[in-house]
Amino acid sequence: MSTASHRRPRSSRASGRRPGVGLLAVGVLVAAGCTTGDPTPTGPTPVVEGTTDASATAFEGTARLFAVLSPWNTRADDRPVHPRSTGLLREAALRLDDTVDGQSRRVRVEDGLRLATRARTTPVVSDGVPTVVRCREVRCGDGTDGLVLPVPTDVDPDPRYDGWFSVVDHDAGMAYDLWRARREDDGSLSYAHLRRWDLDGPGFLQPYLVGATGSGLPLVGGLVRHAELDRGSVEHALALGVPGAAAGSFVQPASSTDGTGPTSSLPEGARVFLRPDFRLQRPIDPRTGRARWLSAEQQQNAAVLVETLKTYGAIVVGSADVPTVYVERVETEESRPPLRGDELTAIALDDFRVVDFAFESRIAYSPVEETGR
Repeated sequence: MSTASHRRPRSSRASGRRPGVGLLAVGVLVAAGCTTGDPTPTGPTPVVEGTTDASATAFEGTARLFAVLSPWNTRADDRPVHPRSTGLLREAALRLDDTVDGQSRRVRVEDGLRLATRARTTPVVSDGVPTVVRCREVRCGDGTDGLVLPVPTDVDPDPRYDGWFSVVDHDAGMAYDLWRARREDDGSLSYAHLRRWDLDGPGFLQPYLVGATGSGLPLVGGLVRHAELDRGSVEHALALGVPGAAAGSFVQPASSTDGTGPTSSLPEGARVFLRPDFRLQRPIDPRTGRARWLSAEQQQNAAVLVETLKTYGAIVVGSADVPTVYVERVETEESRPPLRGDELTAIALDDFRVVDFAFESRIAYSPVEETGR
């Protein structure tokens, strides 16, 4: 199973915004850890709120997720650069595509960094009514009998996207990622696999334990929240999907992989950060070849994310058709959304640097041998 970016107070759009429901993009991230052969979307996902309080989010605003020393919360800009950084990023841009005759080939992706904001995303919910959540399988991951979670009654898993669903339980300090979840006639939820996350824990699993993303990392890990953009500071690593993550191996904090790239490519779990001298340009309209207009707020938000990518960087969480960072989805009554999705398309993969990791730290991965299901 598998599962897709500082600094000023703003309140002008808070009252006109409510968190929304979405579905995770097909082809943005494809699962490996719990797959059974069908394409499965993966990656961090936007927040859905189950109450009428538009000022709250499933993550309680800008509250830190996971432990202080979690890889999600430590800086990347003070780490050494991998000696093969350029080559790893070049291979990470190779996407495995099918040709007309059914043969597979690797195609270089030239697209810049996209922000997954609105379209086809997976629900992450909180603050709902007590709901029975039960397993349909023999092996359920972290699932237990008698589990009751706060789930809004009007937000259901979508089977078109492999039933991805994530529940944040503030009172318990836990998040729960469900795979192949569905709403039953009696109002309960059932699932094929569940992974539980301690919101004060490390934010990753031991090797070979599968989770909701292709890398085994949590759905909420690295998600950009709009409350953070309002604050003007995103102080954690972001979640990154790449076209050609290495097949057959990963590095921690990943615990599995859905990579289809060259075996010598950038592995899932690897960390990258934006080169310090990078200066962001406005996105180019592919139809006209001209720079697109950005509002002052969009420019500020883009600057926030550039600073985050320079300081904390991003962790590779799974496969994506194009380089992708994941952002909380919200509905807004404003004429222009706070993020359009193309603000960072001037950033190419080769603008990043790979944080050094030892060759021997790669962990071989075969879905046949996976455990924890």
